[in-house]
This record gives sequence, structure tokens and C-alpha cells, in this order.
Amino acid sequence: MQAEGPRHPKPPRKRAAKASPKRKPSSGTGSRPRKPTTRAAKGRPTASTAENRKKQKRIDAAVKVCREVATDGWQETVAGRATDYVTDKTWNKLFKPGRYELCKALAELAAETLATKKKLHSAIGWVAAWFMRRLRRGRLAETVARELAENLPLPVDAKITAVARGVQLTGIVVCIAGGRDLTRCPCFIDLALNETKERVKKILTAAVDDWAGLAEFPALLRAGAE
Repeated sequence: MQAEGPRHPKPPRKRAAKASPKRKPSSGTGSRPRKPTTRAAKGRPTASTAENRKKQKRIDAAVKVCREVATDGWQETVAGRATDYVTDKTWNKLFKPGRYELCKALAELAAETLATKKKLHSAIGWVAAWFMRRLRRGRLAETVARELAENLPLPVDAKITAVARGVQLTGIVVCIAGGRDLTRCPCFIDLALNETKERVKKILTAAVDDWAGLAEFPALLRAGAE
């Protein structure tokens, strides 16, 4: 028999490395946050966008009414009615170039006057002084209001409303004369947003008659009525 040689041990088998299991993304701070699903993300209008669209719709409707009323000659007729109570000197100053800020001042003056009418229960001289002290919206706007207040032959309560509407209409005429789109006229925007279409038409129509008649249009109790 041949002598057996030395036995060599077999090399150990290499075990295949086990694939590590995929880790699920943790819900901790290290994971990428998911984008919240909001109405805005889906393209739906937000509350503020919807409100702005509603306002623009009201303004556009009022512009349509204005175009029906403010035909040829309306501006000149209204100017004639205004100068029954506002001096020619003051009126002519309104139509100098770059009067956008003036219309804004007139709009603020009219709005505040309509809103605070019930608080004013004194002589009209005190009302004119109140315009000067309380609002301070610019000297020319105050002059228009003061002259209307001094010259409109009305009782105090009615006078306050007529002054406010007269100031508002003055701003609208200034914007039309300056070629400004009414959708950018502060006085017209206030009128459109706070009055019904029917009232807008009546106020614009009343502007061609004696401005004492503007006392028939106090602010609505509920602004924004359809």
C-alpha cells in the first residue's frame, strides 16, 4: 500500500453576503417633508382671490352703468352744477396735471364724511372746521368740501350727505377729465363697492341737476349690497 500523503484541509466556502434590507424612510426630522396639499396648490382660488374677483366684478358693472349715464355733455353739465357751489378759482385748480393723489384725497374725505355723519350735530361752520382738523387730506380737497358746506342751502344733516357726494363726484370728474380709467379712480371705486348698481346710476344722474339733491343719497346701512 502506498502511504497516504498529508491531507490538505479544504478551503472554507465563502458565504454570499446577505443584502441588507431597505430602510423605510423615517418620519423624523431627517426625512424630506411632504408638500402640503392645499387648495391654492391645486389651483383653486383662495378666499382673498375670490373676494378680489367679486370686487372687480362690482366695479366693472358700475363702469358699464357709468358709460350709459356719462354720455356726451355729462362732464360739462356736472362741472356747471358744481360751480354753483364751488368757486371757479377752486374748480379750475382741480384740473392741473398729475391729480391722482387729489382724487384719492377726495375719496377718503367723502368716505369718512359718510361714515361719521351721525356724529355731527352742530352748525355747518363747525362741520367745515371738522373737515379741516379731522381729515387733513390735502388743502385743495378740503377747500372743495368747505365751499360746498358753506354754499349748499340745506339743513345740517342733509348738507353733510350732499357735501360727501359732491366731493365724490368731483373726484370722478377729475379722473374722467384726466383720461384715467374709472377702474383706477378712487372716488368711483368707493361708489361702486358701497352702492348698488341702481344707486350708482341714480347718483350719477342726480349730478347733472342741482347738487342740493345729492342729500337724497346717504350711505347705505349695509355696504356692498347687491
